[in-house]
Amino acid sequence: MVYETSYASGTKPFSPDPKRGKWEKPTDYLFACFGLALKLDIFEVSYWFFFNIGFVGMLPYFLYMVIYLVPILVVHSFMGQFSSSGFIAAFRLAPLFKGMGYVSIFLTFTTLIYYSMFVAIPLLFLINSFRPTLPWSCEGLKSWHNRTDEYPTLCHPTIYKPHENYTLGVEAPSRLYFDYIRQDYFNTDKRFDISRPLIGLFTLSWALIAIIFYHFSEPAKFGKCIRYMVITTMVLVVVCFVRFLFLPGSHKLLWMYITPNTKDFSEGIYSTFIMALQAFGAGWGSVPCPVSTDLRQT
Repeated sequence: MVYETSYASGTKPFSPDPKRGKWEKPTDYLFACFGLALKLDIFEVSYWFFFNIGFVGMLPYFLYMVIYLVPILVVHSFMGQFSSSGFIAAFRLAPLFKGMGYVSIFLTFTTLIYYSMFVAIPLLFLINSFRPTLPWSCEGLKSWHNRTDEYPTLCHPTIYKPHENYTLGVEAPSRLYFDYIRQDYFNTDKRFDISRPLIGLFTLSWALIAIIFYHFSEPAKFGKCIRYMVITTMVLVVVCFVRFLFLPGSHKLLWMYITPNTKDFSEGIYSTFIMALQAFGAGWGSVPCPVSTDLRQT
C-alpha cells in the first residue's frame, strides 16, 4: 500500500497542519535558531581546532555563511514551512530525499549523548558550589589532594628540586578536582574507568531535559522557554567576559586574540569550515522542525 501526503507526490494540494501549533512571537523562531548555533562546544572546538587564530577567524566564517550556510538554512526553513512538519517528513518533498530524516534524527540523538557532557560538567561545579567549603579551594583541597610535593598547585606552588633545571607545571585546583571526580586522578593505567558521579550527573541532566519537554510541550511555551534560556546564556557570557577583563594579564590575551600570528592563522583557517556547520544544530537537520510550527508568519 502506498501512502501519499499533501506534498510527497505533488498530486494533492498543500494543506498546512493547524494542530501543530505556533510560536507565541515570531522572534522565538530566531531565538531557537540562535540557540542551535550558540552551543558550549563552540568554545571547546575553537580551542582545539582554531589554533589561536583569534578574531581574524571570523572573516572566513562570514564567508562560509554567504557561500553555503545561509542558503542551506533558507532551504531548510522553506521545507519546514511548506510541509508544516518536522525534519523526518520534510525530506519527503522529493523521492530522492526520503530516508534522510531518519538519518538526521539518528545523528541528532547520538550527538546529544555527547552534548550531555556540557550539561553534566557545569552541574558538577554548580552543585558543589553550595558547599560551605569549596572542594577546589585551598582549604577544601586538603580533604582529597595529598600530592602537593609531587604536583604543585596554585595553593602550594613550591619547587621540590631546586637544584635541577626543569619547567614547573602548576595545576589549578578546579582542574585537579575534575580529574578526581572522573577517576583520572594521576592514573595512567586505567584511563577508561566509569565515573559513578558523572553517570549520576548525566542521568540528572537528561531528567531535567525530560522535565522541560514535559512542562513546555506546546510550541508557544517551549518558544518562551528557549527565549529566556538564550537571553540568560548571553547575559552570563557578558558577565563572565567583564569579569575576565579584571583578571591580571587579561589585556595581553585580548591583544593576542585581536592580532594572531601568521603561523596560527594558516593552521587554523581550514577549521572554520567546521564551526560554520554548528548552526545547523545537532544532526544537521534541526532547522525545519522549529520553523514548521510558525507556518507563514516568520
